[in-house]
Amino acid sequence: MEHAREVIRVYDRKHGTVLDTALQRSRIVIARRPGAWAAFVPSLRTITLDPVLRLENPKAVATVLAHEAVHASDTYLYGGINTTVSCYSYEISAFHLQAVMWQELYGPSGKADADTDLEDELNDIARSVNTDPGRLIRDIQYRY
Repeated sequence: MEHAREVIRVYDRKHGTVLDTALQRSRIVIARRPGAWAAFVPSLRTITLDPVLRLENPKAVATVLAHEAVHASDTYLYGGINTTVSCYSYEISAFHLQAVMWQELYGPSGKADADTDLEDELNDIARSVNTDPGRLIRDIQYRY
């Protein structure tokens, strides 16, 4: 997990983001998350990571952590999700940052030799952000 955090700290320094600060203000726990790699629970200020992430590439884990850090940061800065629009807005923002970070690590097409379901999903999210943002929004609507 520490290598993933370092990837995020490097990203923060390069881009002026505060992802690691949001992570520092959150409790991070490992627990089974059926149907999700991770989740931020605002009322508990907790990010829950699925244990399978321990087996993943630290760069992939960093993008998952960064996604949740965006949720934490949005919540700390703007308050909780009060409407359907804010829910979608927070998700779009988190997926967009996740895609941008993944592309920075592996290029515009993502990781060429994706080894896991998570890496495949990250490649797919990155492609959607670049070529069909409407698809990303439809996918978010379907999931949430």
